[in-house]
Amino acid sequence: MPSDDFLEWLWPATRWVFDEVLYLDAFLARTAFITPTWEDFPVDESLEGDALVADYFAFVEEHSGTADWDWEIELVPRNAPSPAKILEGMAHDMTEDVKGGGVLVGAGDPLPIEYEPGLERDPELLVAVLSRGIAHWHCAGFEDPPGGEECFDYAVDLVWVLSGFGIFASNCAFRTRSQERDPMIGWGTQRFGALGQLELSYCMGLYAELLELDDRDAQKHLQPNPRAWLADARKDLRRRHESRLAELRAVGPALGPYRH
Repeated sequence: MPSDDFLEWLWPATRWVFDEVLYLDAFLARTAFITPTWEDFPVDESLEGDALVADYFAFVEEHSGTADWDWEIELVPRNAPSPAKILEGMAHDMTEDVKGGGVLVGAGDPLPIEYEPGLERDPELLVAVLSRGIAHWHCAGFEDPPGGEECFDYAVDLVWVLSGFGIFASNCAFRTRSQERDPMIGWGTQRFGALGQLELSYCMGLYAELLELDDRDAQKHLQPNPRAWLADARKDLRRRHESRLAELRAVGPALGPYRH
């Protein structure tokens, strides 16, 4: 199980998500985890490069329910000038400070999500990057989550999972990679996001319990550790936290600044 400190943070943070960030009625209408499958991402395989990234992003937006946001999101290849970098440090009355790194975005300007060129060759990580970018902007317009601004990135990960992308979050939070370049062979690890696999798996369990989901389809797509931790999380939530789950299901819908 995650630490007691994490669990004490999780409950008020989840309440904050439903009070401030996500539509609870839209959340409760979800019927499954979003999976790394053709059924959830029927992209045009004839596309390449940035065009294929944009196609993946269209499905990410559809799944996350952000296609009708008032603010446009702009995909920015990391080797291109970023709108955030261009605007950073520009003090004028049309610029507002966005939490989670001090990025400045002009009012009405697109919200940037950066990605590495070539990431379309790793669709699971690509979807993770794009969907976490949306979760970041979900959180950016609101007061600090429980724990203060230093917990902002944890809140982003929680919104990421509660938006349905828990499989991508858990699998991409920690990866091992091998490389072979004659005559050298090596391996390394890659981390993504703020929370670890254990905490993200517990958040997945919370998502599944709140929606009373059958998680067998999700289990097929998870790495071994998150797969086991998801099962453990659901057991723990049912055994110790049923009253808190009931309280969360009863929270009213939230309204956000980027929505109609």
